[in-house]
Amino acid sequence: MTTHVRQQIRAKAVSLLRGLATTGPNVYPGRSWPTGAAQLPALLVYTRTEQAQDATMMAQTLQLRTVELVVEGRCRTASQEPDDELDEIALEVETALLASGAFGTLIKSIELKRSISASLASQDRRSGEIELTFDIEYLTAAGAPATAL
Repeated sequence: MTTHVRQQIRAKAVSLLRGLATTGPNVYPGRSWPTGAAQLPALLVYTRTEQAQDATMMAQTLQLRTVELVVEGRCRTASQEPDDELDEIALEVETALLASGAFGTLIKSIELKRSISASLASQDRRSGEIELTFDIEYLTAAGAPATAL
């Protein structure tokens, strides 16, 4: 079974992020994974938008694609400000994904585009989320989205 390069990118990102110091094994593909207290801190990994631009090279039509990879970190704490844990999560995620050659030949480039964080307090618990958005460029032949070039 072949998979779209987007799915291959998500799977590779999950693999690179699993086992980080703060989130450990709590790394889930997809944006709708339930994250109760037992699963936190956690990361959700998904893609959002993609743009493609045709280019012709030696009589072959190629597509240079740019996909948004989103890594959403979630935490809940009673003992510290969520922003501190969210920043630690961001540090670990950025280091893992932006390491030179982390994705091998699957992608051409990766760049952090933005991060957005939010915190919430209720009773004796504080929770927070951080969304890190990366632009990833990859190349495919037109009509062959399962193979990165």
